[in-house]
Amino acid sequence: MDEPGFFSNKRIVIIGLGLMGGSLALALKGKAGWLGGVDRSELAIQNAAKLNFFDNLSQNPQEILHLANVIILAAPVRQSIKILKQLETLTSQAAIVMDLGSTKRRITETMADLPARFDPIGCHPMCGSEKSSILYADSHLFEKARFIITPLKRTSSAALVFARNLASVIQSRECILDAPRHDQITADISHFPYLLSAALCLSTPLESKLLISTGFKSTARLAGSSNEMMLDIMSSNRDNVLNAMAAFKNELSAFEKVLQDENEEALKELMARAAFKYQQLIN
Repeated sequence: MDEPGFFSNKRIVIIGLGLMGGSLALALKGKAGWLGGVDRSELAIQNAAKLNFFDNLSQNPQEILHLANVIILAAPVRQSIKILKQLETLTSQAAIVMDLGSTKRRITETMADLPARFDPIGCHPMCGSEKSSILYADSHLFEKARFIITPLKRTSSAALVFARNLASVIQSRECILDAPRHDQITADISHFPYLLSAALCLSTPLESKLLISTGFKSTARLAGSSNEMMLDIMSSNRDNVLNAMAAFKNELSAFEKVLQDENEEALKELMARAAFKYQQLIN
């Protein structure tokens, strides 16, 4: 779904000018009728101004939200929740309200309480980088990535059509899920892997730096993610992350036992099972 000229009458404000918000702005540049940006960081505003993506920028959402008929939250989860709770006082205009947060349950629960003039819908582009600055904005960031859409019961067809057109224009693959299912899956394949990367870095002696190469770097890369973003994710998806951690501990214990027992045949079998499961997961 990519209707020609669909965004020409859309006046969009993106709140949160990091990698995700900046990349979305770059992808929408020249397509949206008007594009505003908000970030509480003066440095983020300065960096955004240098890149010339936006028609208007402000650290204060109240200064420009009244100009928008679409509001997109690209901030960390708890910050987005805080903004949602304040939205009634920040603008009196009717608007589609979308978020791009990495967890969905708490955000969609907060969206459900918005005044009737707001038309909320949850979304999550399954892409990103450990780099968080708008200076790394990339209009190709979303290409071929899953674009998860988590509608609320109150979400209108207009908001859903907007989300689907947005997924199309940034060349993502839309996927509609309910919020609890989204959070369960992302804990398994994104949130817990961050903790694995973090634990790997913490357990690796600095003396080993001498031989670190591509394997370690690719495995540990997520440990370099934004602390604020990951803290919000862990807080808002704690139960699912703990479930993923418990499952991992069981498998790690199995590897530990066969190594302690010097059971090479059992180790070989576990490794073969892991290689087979890897192919099932990625293909």
